[in-house]
Amino acid sequence: MVNLNPAMRLKVKRDTFYLPNPDGSVYFRNNIGTFQMEGEMIDQWVERLLPMFNGEHTLEEITDDLPEEYQKQIYEIANSLFQNGFVQDKSKDIPHQLPAHVQEVYAAQIAFLDEMEGSGGYLFQSYRSEKALAVGSGPFFLALISALLESGKAQFHYWITGNDHTNRKRLEELIAYARQKDPDVELTELYMGEQTSGTWREAISPFSAVLYVSEKGEMNELTALQSLCKENGKVFIPATFFCQRGIAGPLVHSSSEACFESAWRRLHQCSLGADPMQHSFSMTAAALLANVIVFEWFKYTTGLSTFDNTNKLYLLNLETLEGGWKSFLPHPLVKGLEKLQKEKPSEQLLEAREKQAAGRYHSVFHSWTSEETGIFHTWEEGELKQLPLAQCQVQSVDPLSSGPAELLPVVVCAGLTHDEARKEAGLAGVEMYVSRIVSQLLHEHEDMPFAFQKAVGFGAGETVEEGLCRALRHCLTEVFGKQQGRKITKAARVQITSLDDKRSQFYLRSLATMGEKPIIGIGEKVLGFPVYWVCTKKGWHGSVGLDDTEALRSALLYALMEVQNQPIYNKGMYSLSTHAIDLTESEKEWAIITQNDLTESDSWDEAQIVLKRHNKCPVVFSAAVEPFLREGLGGVFALLLREEGT
Repeated sequence: MVNLNPAMRLKVKRDTFYLPNPDGSVYFRNNIGTFQMEGEMIDQWVERLLPMFNGEHTLEEITDDLPEEYQKQIYEIANSLFQNGFVQDKSKDIPHQLPAHVQEVYAAQIAFLDEMEGSGGYLFQSYRSEKALAVGSGPFFLALISALLESGKAQFHYWITGNDHTNRKRLEELIAYARQKDPDVELTELYMGEQTSGTWREAISPFSAVLYVSEKGEMNELTALQSLCKENGKVFIPATFFCQRGIAGPLVHSSSEACFESAWRRLHQCSLGADPMQHSFSMTAAALLANVIVFEWFKYTTGLSTFDNTNKLYLLNLETLEGGWKSFLPHPLVKGLEKLQKEKPSEQLLEAREKQAAGRYHSVFHSWTSEETGIFHTWEEGELKQLPLAQCQVQSVDPLSSGPAELLPVVVCAGLTHDEARKEAGLAGVEMYVSRIVSQLLHEHEDMPFAFQKAVGFGAGETVEEGLCRALRHCLTEVFGKQQGRKITKAARVQITSLDDKRSQFYLRSLATMGEKPIIGIGEKVLGFPVYWVCTKKGWHGSVGLDDTEALRSALLYALMEVQNQPIYNKGMYSLSTHAIDLTESEKEWAIITQNDLTESDSWDEAQIVLKRHNKCPVVFSAAVEPFLREGLGGVFALLLREEGT
């Protein structure tokens, strides 16, 4: 409970709505939230008190000469309204020196600031005193000038970068019209001659903010100006057009992570449209984007936005004129890649990491998904068939794209439940994403012999153990592919006489229901790890596993996915497939006993024993090369195998 001061002059915010309920309580609602006030005759108290909370009377004046119980009731009501954000204290307003004509012309802007933050007049006065430079040319530049004048910015400088495309007569008309309402309007043009790094630096030096617009998307000019602004502690906010989209932001200042290069590399190429001639530049779109960047700067200058997270940009569809803010993550190639760090996958490492809460990955993967700026372009079921297997598809972006971002192939993952399928798809998407960056880093690693760069496994997991096991499986799959080369794959046909794994049993029943009579074969082991093959009418589908159950289960899963799906989808990093196998004619009986109590930690420990028998040792690197990967998952790893003692 807040201790209210008798000198407080409370004013009800303009967005407040209240409704008396039949039971005597009162329901309150505004743009912040809702709450309900209860008490004896509270509806009558509210009806009498709210008109008094107009910012002109102190609490002491309102409660003067009233009985103590009435005073207590008034203070309790005032406290509830104040705590829930329905009233503000006008006694704390900072005085200002705005002339009467300014307060009249820009009453809407002042009221907005007053409603959101308080001291509206003072904040608006500080906004008008900021030194700003508007940069650009053509109709887009005129839209920026108009937006600044309409916002109440009476005095600023401008630099026309292309005189041939700028209607100076229209510019003078805009200034003259604004001066009719506000005699203080005074715009000054900069004449800097040739546009070089030196002239840009000299031009921006007196100003606190630079607002830049470009109709044709001059990226080199934009990024050069942004770099100079950041180096010199200036606020920079751009707006431009590219293909069938308008782009505004991000707002960049000296201490922010945001920059246009990161936004540009995070933007998905396919989201920008293919034909810029179909829906190109229009004055309506230009005016909208100009108002967006002016309003963002207005909020930043007046303190309405703290901008703890400035990694966002505004995307405008030039066909429908629909737009919205899109968040993006800083790009590693802009910030600079960190060196790969070796991990020691020992028992201490496994115990040191806190196990992630079950199901947390759902919110993590969802936050990474956006068709415009996400790490995942899609992470959804789409139109995939959901019987007998639940399926989910994922498509990651290529982090090595110079911008806008190209997309990696779509991968389809399956599971017994939708939860399993979505988790598997999310982990596969992460592995595809990091594989692009880490593969490049491994080639540049000074201690990594070239021979060890050929078979690299990537694994992401909800826990450290899961990430390590997935990385090893992927590495073994890569080793198998390189060992086979163009050789004909060999396998021994087997008849499973005993199988207590319920998942494998379900996959076999599903294949039989769909008219398949699968043939199962055991392939040549990879460094002591089993390889199983399953043949259907679609061909042979195989998998390397850390044990027999895992290998057979995965092979059956991939075979069932192939039968279930039309057309064929990419099944990811862990599947093997071939059209023909050299299968032994004699069939041998085989029993598979599942160890139900075997944990992923146990699987990792046993896998290291198998590797040691084959004189191999895992070399593990952390593949969490970006901060968001370390925050959202238990572990992301790159794994290579080397000879022991080397």
